[in-house]
Amino acid sequence: MKKLIVFCLTVLISILSASADDIFFPEQLDLFKYCVPPGTEYGHSKMYESIYGFPQFRLFGWSHDGKIAYSTETAIDGRGGVIFSYVIQDLKTDRIVWKFDDDSFDWEDNYSESVKPVAEISFDLRLKILKKVFREKNIVQSKSRFNKMPVIYKENVYNCDLIIKINENDTYGFQNMDYKVLIRRNDGKSKILADQKNVRADRIYICGWFESPYEKRAAVVIAEEKYVFEGNELFYSILGCNLIAGFK
Repeated sequence: MKKLIVFCLTVLISILSASADDIFFPEQLDLFKYCVPPGTEYGHSKMYESIYGFPQFRLFGWSHDGKIAYSTETAIDGRGGVIFSYVIQDLKTDRIVWKFDDDSFDWEDNYSESVKPVAEISFDLRLKILKKVFREKNIVQSKSRFNKMPVIYKENVYNCDLIIKINENDTYGFQNMDYKVLIRRNDGKSKILADQKNVRADRIYICGWFESPYEKRAAVVIAEEKYVFEGNELFYSILGCNLIAGFK
């Protein structure tokens, strides 16, 4: 019996160790697809209404204690290059516990002749860092489906509402707002996922959600549409939501 227990523990440790070391390049996920009419053409430099900047998103994985790991890719117009932001976020507090920005503009070697996508080049360059941090934060890589709202968990349905208060324009004439993201369960109970003040933005979008494979927790994705260098771009945020606790 003892030999069996030791064997099982050895296998478990090897699996957990491998999960941190065997990191694959994740697929690109379209976080804005549920916010536009079906068949609409959009993407970076392809205007949708006032938006021309659509950051790319990749989900790496989750921990068993409420953390999510992902990356965003933002093309920098005018100057050129792409900034890749690798992020680990605690969905219990929505605090960013680790972030690494990789600016292709600063790369010493010239990768212009590479057949690989620039995002995969960044991934290869920073793989050693990612392995180390994922191991430290207990991130297990897995594929997760990006879902359309509402959030559905077992027999419960959760809808998100935006409560927006438009303030006076800021010093430079840009729109300024306060907003809250409220999530309502089908039993009538609700809670606030976000309460932001004095945000310079033209619009806020509730984009969709991911479900944690380990916990009763959702990651709700929202986007702020802001005017930047040459027009409007999207800036994504992830809001953690325990699907059981905190509803009143």
